Amino acid sequence: MLTQFFALNLRDPQARNYMYREIPEHYCPTSWEYLLTINGMTFSTFKKLAEDRGFLETDHSIRDCLVEATSLRMPYALQEDYQTANNVVESDLTNMLLKDLNELLNLHGKKIDDYDLPSLPPNIIDRGGTGKTFLYRTLMESLRSRGEIVLATASSGIAATLLPGGRTAHSRFKIPIDIQPSSICGIEKQKDLANLIRFAAAIIWDEAPMTNKNCLEALDRSLQDICSNNAPFGGKVLIMGGGGFRQVLPVVRKGTKAQMITACIVQSHLWNHTKILHLRQNMRSLHDQEFAEFLIRIGDGVEPTKPDDMVRLPLHIAIPLEGEHSIQVLIQHIFPNLELHGWDAPYMVQRAILTPTNDDVQKLNDMIIDQFPGEEHNLLSFDEVEGDNHNLYQQEFLKSIAQVF
Repeated sequence: MLTQFFALNLRDPQARNYMYREIPEHYCPTSWEYLLTINGMTFSTFKKLAEDRGFLETDHSIRDCLVEATSLRMPYALQEDYQTANNVVESDLTNMLLKDLNELLNLHGKKIDDYDLPSLPPNIIDRGGTGKTFLYRTLMESLRSRGEIVLATASSGIAATLLPGGRTAHSRFKIPIDIQPSSICGIEKQKDLANLIRFAAAIIWDEAPMTNKNCLEALDRSLQDICSNNAPFGGKVLIMGGGGFRQVLPVVRKGTKAQMITACIVQSHLWNHTKILHLRQNMRSLHDQEFAEFLIRIGDGVEPTKPDDMVRLPLHIAIPLEGEHSIQVLIQHIFPNLELHGWDAPYMVQRAILTPTNDDVQKLNDMIIDQFPGEEHNLLSFDEVEGDNHNLYQQEFLKSIAQVF
C-alpha cells in the first residue's frame, strides 16, 4: 500500500495535495529517503528523526530542559533546581535510601527488618500544611516505617497525586468503568495484585464521597473473595476520606438529583459498618474564619439563596460580570502588572484562575499569554500514558484529547 502511495505521488502532481489517509494533503513522500529527510538532513531511522523533531523523549530530554532553564531563571532561583546530595546530611540520605528500599521490599511481601540492615526511624515528619492529606501521609509513613503495606487511592487522579504512591481507585483495584450493582473488580486471585492486597495492612481512599456506592460494593465483594473472609472488605481496614458530602456528589449520567443522592456511599449497606471521625478545624482558612463559616453555611443549605438555588457571593470576593471586559478585569486582578512579572516564577506560582471546563482554561490561557512580553514561540511536545507498556494508546489518539497548558 505504501509503495503504491509513493508511485501515485510520482505520477500525479495533484495527488501531492492530500495526506496518506485521503491521499496526502500537502507535501507527499516519494521514497523512503524522502520520509527520512528533513531540512536537508537524512536520518538513518525514523526514531532518530522523531527524536530530533522532539516527538519522542530521549536520554537528553532532562538535560536539555535544565540547559534551557539556565537561560530563563536567575541564579538564585536555579539553586532549587540544582540541589545536590552535598546539601543533605548523611543521616537523612541513609533514611531516604532505607525508606525507598523498604517500599520496594513491601511489594514482594518483605520488609527491611527481614534482612541485616539498619531499621527505619520510628517517625518520618512531613512538611507542609496540616489538613486531611497531611493526616493520610502521616498514617502511611507511620505504618510503612513498621514495614506494613498501605495502598493509597483516590476517586480522582488529581487527589491521587497528593498521596505517596497514590493511584485512582479504578486503576488500583480494576473497578469497571461501566459499574453495575452486581459488578466485581477485575482482579485475579493468583496474580501479584491480589497478593499485594492480601499483605496490605490498610487501604486509603481519598475523596470517597465522590464515589458511586456500586464501586465501593464491588470492591467489598472482591476483597472478600481475594482474602477468603466474609467480613466487610475482607477484613481489611479501609480509611475513606474526603470533604464530606458538601462537595461533588457521584455523577449519574442524565440522572436526577434524587438518583445522585441514591448513588452516594451513605446509601450503601456498608455505611452501617463505618466509624466516622471528624476533622473540625479548617486549617486552610485558619486566618479567614468568616469565609470558612460562609462555606459551611452553603454546604449545610442554610445560606440564603436566590431563585434556582443561586447563592449571592459577598461583594469583596466577587467581580461583577459585564461582558468580555470583566474577564480582563479578572486577569488584571489576579495577575497585576503581568508585563513586568512574566518570567518571575514565584509571582506566577502564587496565582491561579480556576474554571469548570478545560475549554475555558484554554481561552483564559490564550488571553493571558497574549499579554506576556516578548515574542511567542510554538514548541513541540510528545504525549504518553504512564504504565502503557503495550502501546495501547497511539499518539494520534492522545493528540486528539484537548490539552491544557
